[in-house]
Amino acid sequence: MAGDLRFLVTVLKINNDLERIGDLAVNIAERALHLAPREEAVTTFDFVGMATRAQEMLHTALDALVNVDPARARDVCAMDDEVDAVNRAMYGQVQAGIREHPRHTDFYLQQLSISRQLERIADHATNIAEDVIYMSEGKVVRHHVEEFSVPERGPTRSRPPPVEPRRGRRPPGHPPCTNPADVLASRPRAPAPARAGWRISGRRPGGTRHSRRWA
Repeated sequence: MAGDLRFLVTVLKINNDLERIGDLAVNIAERALHLAPREEAVTTFDFVGMATRAQEMLHTALDALVNVDPARARDVCAMDDEVDAVNRAMYGQVQAGIREHPRHTDFYLQQLSISRQLERIADHATNIAEDVIYMSEGKVVRHHVEEFSVPERGPTRSRPPPVEPRRGRRPPGHPPCTNPADVLASRPRAPAPARAGWRISGRRPGGTRHSRRWA
């Protein structure tokens, strides 16, 4: 029963991811139509490799869904970091291109938008893979990040121990710090100054009325 419910939830979520991937593909096509009649600037963007990687991720994620294969879904999660790294490197290339060729600023911005759309397609493919893992194993990937993270390559440097904060330290022989509220409460209070106004002077001897005077 629990597996059937997970299957229904997964299919609904994947349907939304596929619909968003279709919208992103339309956005890329619109950018291509906008750039087609314009003069092409010198670029080193690896759109072919980035698009191929995103397609591979989507194809693998759908295969994992059809075959209920969580191992292939984990491979998709690992590939997402590569596409993210390419997209981050694209920002530096766009900045350098705009500095060298200011008149092609719109061209470079459109190229950057295409890179962002491809990165979003890879993210949706990763979402599908995570849903497959949830459907087959009942695990939410965001709650088990350590199981799906890619280990760092190369030697790792040992980090120094954290430095304790100096807040609250006192030199030797210094009296301990007291609560400011206790210090204020222990101070003698000055009498309140007399305020001007009408005051009742008291009961008259043998009478029932009170007289008032201005202080």
